[in-house]
Amino acid sequence: MPRRRFTLPVFALALLLSAATANAAYRDLSPSAEVAKQIRSPATLNPVWTRNITASDASSAIAAWSDATGSLRVYVADTDNGRVLAFDGASGEPVPLDTGSGLSTPTALFAIDDLLFVVERDSRRVQAFALPALQPLGTVGEGGLIQPTSLFARQADVDSYLLYVGDDYDNDGNVPPDRDLNRRVKSYLVTLHRDANAAPESVSAERVGQIGETSGDGVVRRMGALGGDAFYDHLLIGERDRGHDSGYRVYGFAGKYRNASLGQELFRRGPADIALRACDSGGGHWLASDSGGDEDANSPLLVMDRASLRPIGAFTLGSGTVDSLWFQNGKSPAFPSGLLFARQGNRLVAIDWRDIARELRLDPACR
Repeated sequence: MPRRRFTLPVFALALLLSAATANAAYRDLSPSAEVAKQIRSPATLNPVWTRNITASDASSAIAAWSDATGSLRVYVADTDNGRVLAFDGASGEPVPLDTGSGLSTPTALFAIDDLLFVVERDSRRVQAFALPALQPLGTVGEGGLIQPTSLFARQADVDSYLLYVGDDYDNDGNVPPDRDLNRRVKSYLVTLHRDANAAPESVSAERVGQIGETSGDGVVRRMGALGGDAFYDHLLIGERDRGHDSGYRVYGFAGKYRNASLGQELFRRGPADIALRACDSGGGHWLASDSGGDEDANSPLLVMDRASLRPIGAFTLGSGTVDSLWFQNGKSPAFPSGLLFARQGNRLVAIDWRDIARELRLDPACR
């Protein structure tokens, strides 16, 4: 009897090879000896501008937005005063706002297209605003969020977005058992509705998913910052529990842990915030800050390759912890390579990407 040969379909073989390649890429995200040295003793970079702000330190959230002409604005959450402040992104000068006040403990911000999403922690919801004037459009997540802490959004279709909300729910101040941690990130499909003149009028939303492992290395016990990159199917979920290898768990948008973490060896005190410099070609970088501490005079900012997530360098902005980050790609003639905005306590700063690239010997252009 002739022996039967089993032939693996070409598409299945491709999937297996793709999975093997992905697993190999994530096998070791530890820094090289040179990068580890930079993390221990990072070079100090000077901002292009610095602005002292009166916003409370209870929240350090920031987000930036630019219009078609390259005009930049930076928005800052002022938690204790229940409002969002605005600053000119090119100079740091304050920009008056007629709206954006009366919020219930705004603690996280995310800007996409001409929308700004704001977590209202004590109201257990996310509010949406039209930019740049912060026209209220409606809320997301009421009745489904418990202790929202972080945000990420990506476009789903024309005038529709997938909004991911980190939820740091607990049991009377204690971390829930692992079996109950399958809702650390909740996702919503948000639809923008326009009036007869095509101006933003309102938003509607429906919950479409939840993310969180309940066993193994992908469990998130203390929810931190969120970062996402649809190009490489990366959803980075911050883990703040220092007893559980604090850092970032690498998930895909389908909700599966990808067996990779950026861990405690990179974030000495735990992850503070993360920002993506994304190029249309797939090139770019992640930038992440360490929670640091008062004794950390030079809390480092880590730079990672966008595709592989491998650390490639580090720098510092001087004394103090960098609490919040936002990278805005270049549309301004003055800053063609983009600006990194960062908040250090009551200090808001802007750093030219060209200065970062020069220090770390990277290409300043977005290729």
